[in-house]
Amino acid sequence: RVVALDLAPAMLRAGRLAARRTGRMPALAVAGDAARLPLRDASIDVVACRHAAHLMGEPHVLARELRRVLTLGGRVVLLVPVASGEPEVDAVLRAIEEQHACGPVTLLTAHGWRDVLVEAGLRVDWLDEPLAERPEGRSLLEWCSAAGFSHEAFVMLRDLVRQAPESARRHLRVLLHGEDVHIHPPLAIVAAKRVE
Repeated sequence: RVVALDLAPAMLRAGRLAARRTGRMPALAVAGDAARLPLRDASIDVVACRHAAHLMGEPHVLARELRRVLTLGGRVVLLVPVASGEPEVDAVLRAIEEQHACGPVTLLTAHGWRDVLVEAGLRVDWLDEPLAERPEGRSLLEWCSAAGFSHEAFVMLRDLVRQAPESARRHLRVLLHGEDVHIHPPLAIVAAKRVE
């Protein structure tokens, strides 16, 4: 059985519609806050979280909740945008992510995420970084369109990236494509297991 959890009921509806369009069985949709997961203790075998852990508030609170709901031997896998550790780069990354967030953004390094999970009592088995989602980079125009942004919001983000310090543009491997900009935001996969 699969449970889809999101704070926004609209995202859950979109997930159900996507499942129907592809002929898949829709997941059990649960609206809830990651800081107080509406799930029983030790009730989940696998948690997969893609591009969202950095948007869920305090990472330590999230990690403790993940440990609480995992069964013994249960696993959590995070695919998460990560900080570079370079202030100029991270300022640009944070500004981009804050446009997509409905709350605060917490950018940690991959090792920072590892430390948070370990402190919560999970054993980290896998840490892979830096990763890029696509070899050609991520189209800022497509990203903004998928998020339902206005053209003005896209232009603001595009100009932010174009005018970023050279170190940030180099780190993000910024590519100009006409009016669009492709970037390579750094990602990491961190996988952990509940062993006690």
